[in-house]
Amino acid sequence: MKLVLDRNAAIAFARVTGFLDTEQVLRLSANIDDGVSDWGDRAALHCRLIDLTEAKVASPSSIEELAREIRNPARKGVYAKRVAYFGASPLLRLQIERLCALREGLAQFSDLKSAHEFVKPSFRS
Repeated sequence: MKLVLDRNAAIAFARVTGFLDTEQVLRLSANIDDGVSDWGDRAALHCRLIDLTEAKVASPSSIEELAREIRNPARKGVYAKRVAYFGASPLLRLQIERLCALREGLAQFSDLKSAHEFVKPSFRS
């Protein structure tokens, strides 16, 4: 997993590699939350770009863990305004599609350019 935090743009970029398991989901979430928590007001405005081009199919338990993280009210303080997943394999796309239905501001795309276009408008509002 690779994580790049850009405070000026208020974007967290993560590249997920290998099999997406529950431990990786929790570690990614915690690392992003820790990274943006000191961004002050920008933490509430931050967006996430999640690169899944090198990720393998997720286990059902890891998808459930992602769903719990998305619905967790305790995380509202560092909740991303928008999350764009991109580059997933066809099967992983089906799994991510279910997550995107859980709340507004989540979407998946086939490429980085489209994903980036999705997160950019959040800074104009």
